[in-house]
Amino acid sequence: MQAIFTPYHKRIARLFCIAMLGMHLFFLWNVRTRIARGDPDFTAFYAAATLVRSGHAVDIYNPSEQFSAQTRFTDDSDLRRGPLRYIHPPFEALLFVPFTFFPYRAAFILWDLANVGMLVAIAVSLRATLLPGSGIHIWDLLLGLLAFFPIFANFFQGQDAILLLLVVALAFRAMKLRADFSAGCWMALGLFRFQLVIPLVLVLALWGRRRIALGFISVTAVLVLVSAVMVGWENLMRYPGYLWLWASVPGSGRTPRSLLPSLLGLITGWPRLDHIHWLVAIVLLVSAWLVIVVAGMKNRAQEPRFFDFCFACAILASVLVGYNTSTYDLALLVLPLAVMLREGLTGLVRVRLLLPIVPLLISPFWFLIGMYWKNFNVIAIFLLWWLFALRHELLRRTGTASALQPGLPLA
Repeated sequence: MQAIFTPYHKRIARLFCIAMLGMHLFFLWNVRTRIARGDPDFTAFYAAATLVRSGHAVDIYNPSEQFSAQTRFTDDSDLRRGPLRYIHPPFEALLFVPFTFFPYRAAFILWDLANVGMLVAIAVSLRATLLPGSGIHIWDLLLGLLAFFPIFANFFQGQDAILLLLVVALAFRAMKLRADFSAGCWMALGLFRFQLVIPLVLVLALWGRRRIALGFISVTAVLVLVSAVMVGWENLMRYPGYLWLWASVPGSGRTPRSLLPSLLGLITGWPRLDHIHWLVAIVLLVSAWLVIVVAGMKNRAQEPRFFDFCFACAILASVLVGYNTSTYDLALLVLPLAVMLREGLTGLVRVRLLLPIVPLLISPFWFLIGMYWKNFNVIAIFLLWWLFALRHELLRRTGTASALQPGLPLA
């Protein structure tokens, strides 16, 4: 693969990324007091891990026990009157147990440093998988990752979506090496965000990658057993109901739908629409249709030269249909962005594919629509636009290929 950027392009890209990163650091400095008092989402992870470490894992979904654990290490918060609920599967709490050996503030910093380490691993994986010989160095990729707002959102919230990006990137690398069973195992390790991973694995299985499904089911079974040992089968069976209560009852701590950059947020996240329950049925129908559209790329996905584009579409569909996709979950968009870099697009194709992407790269745009207007759901419009622009380009390329090779299937 030849270098796709001239030295001039690299200088411009670096200056842009440095400007975005500087803005992120400035914001992080200004919210340092709120971080120190326990307002970020990291509070839920830390409290759940504290309960696990103290031998009270069965209480990680008990709101009163969560609140009691959180009040031990957080100051009075004006953002909430109850606990910041732990809503992830039990097994993930084990990951945060080592951080409970440190005070909350130190643990938060250590988790952010761990996220930086994971970003380095992601940069190494992406360069080896998609960008060998591109002339893009690992540190350039790391700078670009830190300049991307959804990545940054993980740092001030103490969230875990960078870890999800890492396991999906490793799964993608395994798929490129035709190690589908290993890819499925990696995907299963991302089940702490199952609402994003399950649609992605479903699409891959519908594409005929059955060994991915086999690896996924195998590791999932182990994680279910680990979770059952931690909290007991009875509590584990109650977990779906606990989630449903959290997601459906106002005042239980769920994210306002106007802040969800997904189909759910786009359709229901507007004034006076949040309480119209039948709109959720519309969301389910549109989500099913979108999965079917991407699953229909099966024949193209089986062609190695088109697989990267198809996988980018699958990622976009997964974040759009996720029932609780948040801004930090859009860290997964790094993979479609890397595919764009891999292709070295030119001319009108570059314009068509970059138009929906450019706003997503500009951090002031995110601050404006999310922090000021509080309408991150608008981002779903750009994701849909990007998905169908990619699909159009894929159809164009496969159409050209079939004209040259009449035997190539288009369905």
